[in-house]
Amino acid sequence: MNKITIAQISDIHCGSSYFGMELMDACVERINAMSPDLLVVSGDLTSEGFLHEYEIAMEQIKRFKVARKLIIPGNHDSRNVGYRIFEKMIGNPFPVAKFNADLIVCGADSTEPDLDEGQIGRHWTGMLKKRFSADFKHKILVLHHHVISVPNCGREMNILQDAGDVLKMAHKAGVDLILSGHKHIPWIWRLENMRVVTCCTTTTKRVRGFHKPSYNVIEIDSAGIHINRVEVFGKTVKVC
Repeated sequence: MNKITIAQISDIHCGSSYFGMELMDACVERINAMSPDLLVVSGDLTSEGFLHEYEIAMEQIKRFKVARKLIIPGNHDSRNVGYRIFEKMIGNPFPVAKFNADLIVCGADSTEPDLDEGQIGRHWTGMLKKRFSADFKHKILVLHHHVISVPNCGREMNILQDAGDVLKMAHKAGVDLILSGHKHIPWIWRLENMRVVTCCTTTTKRVRGFHKPSYNVIEIDSAGIHINRVEVFGKTVKVC
């Protein structure tokens, strides 16, 4: 198979006082230079889900010269009826990107209006199972909330409420990789044959501890899936 490159950014929080345009400028420049096949935005485009924040977010996302984009909402985007703005401005919150028989990437809206907690729900878990039932060499699920708690999040209260059901579905469907954002902590877990990767905030200074704003680069080729974490103003770390 030909190599497929995915850039994952997350939690850009346009409209927040923590948003850094210098971070966005650098991120856009670096990702455009690598010409990925797909840009994944795993939620929290905005700070409070307001229309003017969505407008800013879309202006910034359009700067990425990537032919295909897969964008899902985060809990901040579903505040203040922002979930309706998402559907009108961006489209289906359960998007799909396919690359012949090599790869399917399914996005899933895990948000609930005006709540930080999230879930997928039985209906959409079943729909995702059907989407993943097709014969693809690799399968990726993208959602905003964590399906497994990550370190340094304090008393984690925002793990996906139906995480067990979603993980079971993903495992049985042969999902290779789950991508998420949410708590601004970059991390990776290995579970069964899956890798569960969370992305830090890419363009804000609202980071925990000594972490730095970053994004993920996923490369898929005949040898498998390779993941790098790229600090916007720093080093590149091979995750796996």
